[in-house]
Amino acid sequence: MDKKIRLSGSALLDHSGQYKLSISTKENQLLTMLEGKQKKDYFITIPVSLGNSKNGKPYITFTNAVLKVKKKVKDNGRFVFDINVNSKITITEQLFPYDFEKKQAKFEKSIANELEDEFNQLIHKIQKAQIDPLGLGLYARAYTYPEWKKVQDHWGKTLAKSKINIHVKTEIKSIGTMS
Repeated sequence: MDKKIRLSGSALLDHSGQYKLSISTKENQLLTMLEGKQKKDYFITIPVSLGNSKNGKPYITFTNAVLKVKKKVKDNGRFVFDINVNSKITITEQLFPYDFEKKQAKFEKSIANELEDEFNQLIHKIQKAQIDPLGLGLYARAYTYPEWKKVQDHWGKTLAKSKINIHVKTEIKSIGTMS
């Protein structure tokens, strides 16, 4: 019998090293994107809504050619985080006909909407587990220190009650040879 270990995701721990949550490989890619620490090309496959598909949403695969992530925080009685993700992508696979010249903006918006949905699902899981793998507590400490200081000992619970807004903007930089 051939015994091999296969990595299929990541385990996330709280500040004391206790296991809190497992995430899939794709969620790990999304987390790395939100951190702004993507060092290599990830091939990401997502469904896109084109409004006219009768057989569900078709899928595309792309890589991030350029990725910029900006985070802001404010405290209005509870912490509010705005995470802006600007991505220039290269489409590497698309298995359906599409007129990019006429409908590129609509297609880019559809990709951005799907990524926002997937990021929001991941954020919800993280908040439910009351952990901070994105390091949002560092932003809160840096920009809203007096408010953060009051909740630093129970940051996970505070983050779970925080509002986290994800805004994604995509731009198709190029379309690969497999489209």
